[in-house]
Amino acid sequence: MSSNAATKSYYDNLIGKDIKGYLIEKKLGEGGMGAVFKATKVADNIPIAIKVISPMLLVNARFVKRFQREAKVGKALAHPNIIQVLEYGETEDGLLFMAMEFVDGETLKSYLATSGPLSASRCAEILKQLCEAMDAAHKRGILHRDLKPENTMIAKDKEGKELIKLADFGLVKLTQPDGEITKGSALTEVGEIFGTPHFMSPEQIMGQTVGAPADIYSLGVILYQMITGKTPFDGPDVRNLLVTKVSQDVLPPSKKFSFVDSRYDRVFTTVLARDPEERYKSAGEFYEAFQKAVDQVEKGIVDKEEPINVSEEKGQKKTEATQETNKPDLVSKENKLESSKVEVQEVKTGSNTMIIVIAVIVLVVIGLIAVVALKK
Repeated sequence: MSSNAATKSYYDNLIGKDIKGYLIEKKLGEGGMGAVFKATKVADNIPIAIKVISPMLLVNARFVKRFQREAKVGKALAHPNIIQVLEYGETEDGLLFMAMEFVDGETLKSYLATSGPLSASRCAEILKQLCEAMDAAHKRGILHRDLKPENTMIAKDKEGKELIKLADFGLVKLTQPDGEITKGSALTEVGEIFGTPHFMSPEQIMGQTVGAPADIYSLGVILYQMITGKTPFDGPDVRNLLVTKVSQDVLPPSKKFSFVDSRYDRVFTTVLARDPEERYKSAGEFYEAFQKAVDQVEKGIVDKEEPINVSEEKGQKKTEATQETNKPDLVSKENKLESSKVEVQEVKTGSNTMIIVIAVIVLVVIGLIAVVALKK
């Protein structure tokens, strides 16, 4: 029997079993590290989600520790936008599990498949809750490192209000020791690469030490996908995708998608900057910047800080320079014109004087002739 067939059989056999007071009902999904089942807590008769580690990974101490850390993080992070882990443990036959709150909803990935691209205001509604979840995690020194639509749930609370839930801290990393989670032992070393290619930050791809900016970058990719329907860098070749992400800047969405307002561009070029230092300092700051842009667009406010297009700027400077250069010529022409007027006036004045002189001489001559005639 192949490993895949053995794993499937293992999961199938869990259905109907009682695991530490949780009755397994059906499988909800599975991934490389394990599977998630819907169950009922027998004592309270409430729906629960049970996550178990893959039987193929039980012999891998590193993955076992990672699973246990995810459970500890999920239990320690009590936040309305993070799926809460209620209990975790191991059965007598060696099954590792964690019991989590059951979220009756759909993933952001499936939502976007039927409803995307989303309006900017709708994006802001979802982004707000995601950023609040990550701010809470970052304040505890916890990095997610695998933020993506598949790990984001859209559900309703008891009052029917939309509730965004962040799940799967399987690739969690601590930026500082937390006694409630671990004594500070690292599960990842510098140089190791973990995450999902389309949503990974450049520093993750290069195996560098990561911090909160890596998660903020991933949030930026999620927002980019929500508002455009695509990820910033795409393509079937993962290697080329990774190389492009670390070597090229993200093209502002309005340059690729005509339906995206250019007033959102600055938000994306900041949050998706290759240099972590150039990104927003917190998830909350990122959300506030995007919400401000949304308000500007909806109210028709022109972004005063919007940079002038480079070609337009060069053209404007050239025109101004030409105008400045031509000013002396204009003054010279005006001076020449004034001089011409003066010369014309002088010519006219001289001509008039000559005519008067001639007239006087003629009159004098006529007078003399008359005098001579009278004397005769």
